[in-house]
Amino acid sequence: MSPALCELPNELLANIAGHLLCEPSSLRSLARTSRHFQAIAEPILYRSIFFRTGAQLIRLQQSLASEPWRFKSVHTLDVRWKYLPAGTAVSEPDALADMITAAPNIEDLTIESPYCNNDAWRQATAVSRWSQAMDMWLEPIILAAVPSKMLWGPRPLQALKRLTLHLNGTSREFWTMEREYTWILAHPTLEDLHLSSINLPHDVSGAVHPSSNSPLKRLTLDEANVTLDGLRSVLSFPRALECLYIGENRYSHIEQAFPRGQRYNCLAIRDVEAFMKILRLQKHSLQSFTYISNEISLGAQGPGPRKQIDVDFSMFEALRKMSLSGCHERTMLTWCAQNKGPPCLEELTVDEYVLCDVLVDEEPPANQPHGFFKELTEAAPRLGQFDVTGTSSFDFSVPPMVHAREAAAVAGQYLAEKGCVSCFWRGPNRRRIVRPVLFGEVEPENFLMYVNDEDGFRVAAKPLSLGNMDGSNEHDGEVDGEASEDVSDESEDDDEMSSDEEGAGEEDVHETDEEFDDGSDMDRVDWGITDMDLVNVTAADMDFYDP
Repeated sequence: MSPALCELPNELLANIAGHLLCEPSSLRSLARTSRHFQAIAEPILYRSIFFRTGAQLIRLQQSLASEPWRFKSVHTLDVRWKYLPAGTAVSEPDALADMITAAPNIEDLTIESPYCNNDAWRQATAVSRWSQAMDMWLEPIILAAVPSKMLWGPRPLQALKRLTLHLNGTSREFWTMEREYTWILAHPTLEDLHLSSINLPHDVSGAVHPSSNSPLKRLTLDEANVTLDGLRSVLSFPRALECLYIGENRYSHIEQAFPRGQRYNCLAIRDVEAFMKILRLQKHSLQSFTYISNEISLGAQGPGPRKQIDVDFSMFEALRKMSLSGCHERTMLTWCAQNKGPPCLEELTVDEYVLCDVLVDEEPPANQPHGFFKELTEAAPRLGQFDVTGTSSFDFSVPPMVHAREAAAVAGQYLAEKGCVSCFWRGPNRRRIVRPVLFGEVEPENFLMYVNDEDGFRVAAKPLSLGNMDGSNEHDGEVDGEASEDVSDESEDDDEMSSDEEGAGEEDVHETDEEFDDGSDMDRVDWGITDMDLVNVTAADMDFYDP
């Protein structure tokens, strides 16, 4: 090695070594050069750790424990447990809990259950010790917020800023925010919290004393069952929430009646006054708001006759970005087209149901935009981006959408004159990927159909023929250079799930291991070690992966 390199200040050497994060083998080689370079490279090697199996965890922990200062180097811990064969106990719950507790500088923590997807949650039984493992993994996070008199030792995770929990219940797809888990919301340093497949059935804020003043800025409830009481308690913790994502359960119909006796989801339809009162808890700071409703999931829990909702976002003066989706009724229109809109709104995204409701409501004059778009620009005079995203059947190229195509062009021209960029997107077939997007999954991208610029439509209109008179979305060839794709309507999935599972929320979901012996579902989550697994887990003196 060049003597000139050795004479550089340690700070500069550390900066150079930091650029080798994408090449861990080079970083390990640097660490083996000398004790001097080992001291510089190892903190970078251990800064971000990712693993999938218990064996990897044990070897990692042994290496960390051999030099206790290494625990202080860990800033990111990404735990994506690999699915375990039926009948195998959850791997090393003690070891993970000990590691989380021993690493005081963790800023970003992700824990993904091995049972998250493809019905693997059915194997998370008492025999698998799943509930015990989950409690042990969450215990350090809870202890970080509880009063000092409840602690037996040093307070863990006092640097934690981002937390992602993709979990499940015992023999259930969803897990429930029990009272002891409420301390997670009161974490004293947490700024970004992502919870998926979770039940928020009731007010749990009373479990935390005294009431907290959390620094939480971003909250994501992904594929969640939420009641009004549950949402109220969650939003009572942050002192200044900036980004709120409420994604109601849209895909797991069997979970929408558990725990029993709850009135989940479709919160704006159930009681819009109560819903808006809850949101106003964060009106002074909220900058981004996403609400994904699922009105079709109500079934027997339904709120009664449909009624026009009346919302007032005029007091949300910090709100710059809003996305609204999931309601099949005209009621969603009043969220974004009235004189009570957010006064500083700059970006708005709605789904195709809003657009279709607008178009079928009345026939606007020729070459004039529907009144909805005029109301929209009046309600949000600073609006600079307006997007409509649809399902795979939302396609401007097929003849049944000719009216929508023409209306989109007229509205687009009107919005362009107002200085607003307008885009219309067709969604891909999401039959295999649903939220949350887990390890190894890639969420398909939307396909751009129209922008109100000089190029206009990105898809050509097809002539009417016997093959597309029924409005089917089957593409025979390429459209404007884009390869044809499967665009079957994902609503068919919802219909099938509803017919098969409606009312099944109270049934026993325990299954025998034999039902999964063919591996048809499980094999899809039993990934082998990939190149992604090999990044950010190795140290200078040990390879944590078996050859």
